[in-house]
Amino acid sequence: MLGKSRIPDSVKVANGTFRPGRVNDKQPKSAGVPKCPFKRGTVAASKWREVVAGLKRLGIIDQIDSTHIQGLCQAFQLAHCQEAR
Repeated sequence: MLGKSRIPDSVKVANGTFRPGRVNDKQPKSAGVPKCPFKRGTVAASKWREVVAGLKRLGIIDQIDSTHIQGLCQAFQLAHCQEAR
């Protein structure tokens, strides 16, 4: 068993059992936007700026995302260069 299921706050409010002091509103601190590891002017660097700008606009980017974005940009550059041949 994984434990007892959480009761949604809306149900607790309706039942009159909601206790605001028990709500966990602490959000983890962001480590910031990762820096681009690619040389300027490369296909990967332009894709990096495009992806990071979109994630920043949505507010869902953090330092931990850099490895995944880097892999995406490298794969994009590899596919782009092979397409040009």
